[in-house]
Amino acid sequence: DFIVTPFDLVSLNFLEEVGVNKYKIASHGITNLELLKSIAKLNKKVILSTGMAEIEDIDIAVNIFKKNNHSDLSLLHCVSSYPSSNKECNLNLVNFLKDRYNLPVGYSGHEIGFLPSLIAVGLGAEIIERHYTLDKNMEGFDHKMSLNPTELKEMILQIRNVDEICGTNKKFV
Repeated sequence: DFIVTPFDLVSLNFLEEVGVNKYKIASHGITNLELLKSIAKLNKKVILSTGMAEIEDIDIAVNIFKKNNHSDLSLLHCVSSYPSSNKECNLNLVNFLKDRYNLPVGYSGHEIGFLPSLIAVGLGAEIIERHYTLDKNMEGFDHKMSLNPTELKEMILQIRNVDEICGTNKKFV
C-alpha cells in the first residue's frame, strides 16, 4: 500500500486529488494542529509518529482525532536521533503509549542494525517503520543507518521468529 506524509495543507489537498487513502504524519508534524484537524476529518488510516513530541503534544494530537470520530489511528514510538543508540531507544514507551491511548502502537527505528526493532515487536509493536536504501554509501544522512535489501529481508524473517518465540498468553504443560 502507498502511504504518504503531507507536510502542509497544500500537499494534503494535492494528495486527496491523487486519491491517497493512508497518511503518515511525521514527528515534526504532530504540532501542526490545522493539518491534524484536516486529516482527522478525512477518516482515513493515519499513522502518527511521536518522535518530536512531549506527552502533552501527543495528548492534543490524539484528542483531535477522537473529537473528529476518527476510527483508524495508530501511533509510532520514535526517537528522532540519527542513528539512535541503544540507550536512546526507550522501547518500554511502546506499551506506555498503548496503555495511555488504547491505540495500536508501532516503532520507528533509526538504529544501526535492527535488534531494537525486533525487541519492539517482542514488546508488542504492531508496526515497524525503517528507512531503506539500496546503497549505504549514497549521499545523505539517512543511508548509513538505513537497512539495505539483505538486511530488510533478514529483519522481516527475524520478526516472524519473534512472533513465534513470544507465542500466546495461554499456558501449556
